[in-house]
Amino acid sequence: GKLGFQGFVMSDWWATHRVTLREGLDQEMPGGANSGGNSHFTSAALREQSASTIDAAATRILAVLHRMKLTGHIGCVAPNCKEELHRDVSSRYNDDLA
Repeated sequence: GKLGFQGFVMSDWWATHRVTLREGLDQEMPGGANSGGNSHFTSAALREQSASTIDAAATRILAVLHRMKLTGHIGCVAPNCKEELHRDVSSRYNDDLA
């Protein structure tokens, strides 16, 4: 776009009420079964979107994952994330990344 934003738009947890993919939301959190049945990203809701709209959102998300080299790192699987949650990330690399 005009501002050069190269990311994607993700909601805060349970914060969306009427925002849809078509209106610019790429990922709804927490999504899936955790959304309390109010998800705008259900199969039924997505069937109302054009394939190009869905593809564009998926491309933005995947581009960020690729650009940040996150595709090869599985990380932890909840609830087994204690080590990752308590890791010291105050290195120069992490400060520069933030």
